[in-house]
Amino acid sequence: MSSTVVLITGANRGLGRGLLEHYLSLTNHIVVAAVRSIEHEKSRSLAEISCGHGSRLILVKIDNTSVSDARDATVTLQHEFNIQHIDILIANAGICEHLLPLKDASLTEINRVLAVNTWSLLRLYQAALPMHLRASSPKLVYISSVLGSISSASKDTGHTGAYGLSKAAGNFCIQKIRSENDHLIAMAIDPGLVQTDMGNRGAKFAGMHEAPVTLGDSVQGIVYQVMYCIIAIPDSGHYSSYFNR
Repeated sequence: MSSTVVLITGANRGLGRGLLEHYLSLTNHIVVAAVRSIEHEKSRSLAEISCGHGSRLILVKIDNTSVSDARDATVTLQHEFNIQHIDILIANAGICEHLLPLKDASLTEINRVLAVNTWSLLRLYQAALPMHLRASSPKLVYISSVLGSISSASKDTGHTGAYGLSKAAGNFCIQKIRSENDHLIAMAIDPGLVQTDMGNRGAKFAGMHEAPVTLGDSVQGIVYQVMYCIIAIPDSGHYSSYFNR
């Protein structure tokens, strides 16, 4: 029986680490942690996570601003680790650095957010597609945000224009990716405002003590959405939230 291969970007902290811990706890899973630096203390600490029977962890380098890291990582997986397919790819890495109204945001700042939150999704998709197509039911999961919803843009007063713009573009990419691939289930999921470093920072900016969604609840909701897509939605390419379960 072949292992289920899951690749997660931004896997050494926050939501990415929570998702990694979940999938590693299952049996017969190979979980690939894509991190900006394999030598970073947080990346090294991933080796301490308990694995389910027959499961193992692999680390690869993907800096989400790099134009070549995603493709290099897929080559490494195939040639060094003999991993020939990817069942689930979770594009989780993201940034929200500048909480400014768009009139004050520089194009340099906006381009950096787009590089990490949007262009990295396209690079991952392009690099991983051949490996995806070798899986029986491949899934591409984009960790999005309600702030990427165009219908809610006028209601947001938190100066998250650059971040929301990048997530809206990512949502569009997911729709187009699905329409271009009959064999690939592609979905964008809003994880909620999660109790991570980034989530709590955003919550405090909005006047809250901390983010309202626990890491565990968000992880379980995302995992459920991925499973629901596998079982019940042959025509995917939709946007959902962690709490739709």
